[in-house]
Amino acid sequence: MNQRIANWFNKGRIAEALRGQKEYFIPDITYRDEHDLLLVTRTLIEWAGINNNKELAAKEFLKVFTTFVSQNDISKSLALIHAYKLVAKSCEDEIPLDHQTIQKMLISLIKNQAKLIAGDDNLRKHVLAVAEYIPELIKKTH
Repeated sequence: MNQRIANWFNKGRIAEALRGQKEYFIPDITYRDEHDLLLVTRTLIEWAGINNNKELAAKEFLKVFTTFVSQNDISKSLALIHAYKLVAKSCEDEIPLDHQTIQKMLISLIKNQAKLIAGDDNLRKHVLAVAEYIPELIKKTH
């Protein structure tokens, strides 16, 4: 577990770390100008399990996701869910996310951003990547 990030969580900075705000930005190893959401998400899941803070972690995760959706930020919304799904499958534990709410919000966002997605190969690939974990995204958005 990344102790630096865990200390942020101990100080109540879960949302800031997930968003990569200011001093909570961790440069991705490959894409230095992008936030290392995989590392932060893995640390969140591990930290929540060790510290018995799964409910808090889930609440803060959903808060960040809801913010991205309310801002119509399809890229960040997909990135957050994709990071969680990638990391969770390799962790012993998960946080209790409201998957139905997340799915409904993503479907709505994808429908609202359909023109943007249609014109952007990277966004389409991101939708398809997340749809591997949430197949309803493809079924209900067509």
